[in-house]
Amino acid sequence: LLVLSAGLENQAGAPVGRELMAAAADAGIDLTEDNPCARFDESDLDVFDLVVCMDGPVRERVLERAKEFANRNPQMGDRLFAGGVDSAESKYAGYEAKVLVARGNNTILGGESGG
Repeated sequence: LLVLSAGLENQAGAPVGRELMAAAADAGIDLTEDNPCARFDESDLDVFDLVVCMDGPVRERVLERAKEFANRNPQMGDRLFAGGVDSAESKYAGYEAKVLVARGNNTILGGESGG
């Protein structure tokens, strides 16, 4: 199992600021060991099995970017989730299924409402 952490706004390679680490801790996510330095890229949606977001608003931002990426590149990506069909809609549906929300106490929930 490989777990990586990345931000939406950070510069690739830049250490995570204290403010973000404190916000993550408030959400029950400990980044002190990881000190993530990666930046999320839409192509990550085709590489990783799951993308776990800190909260619903972050998930929505990731899904907005996923929709744009799917529309730009409908023939590329994860055909497993797309059911082998090359279309922006099916590709986005696959992304939506793998973008989840983290909750405290190591619980991971899918969907906008966390259900």
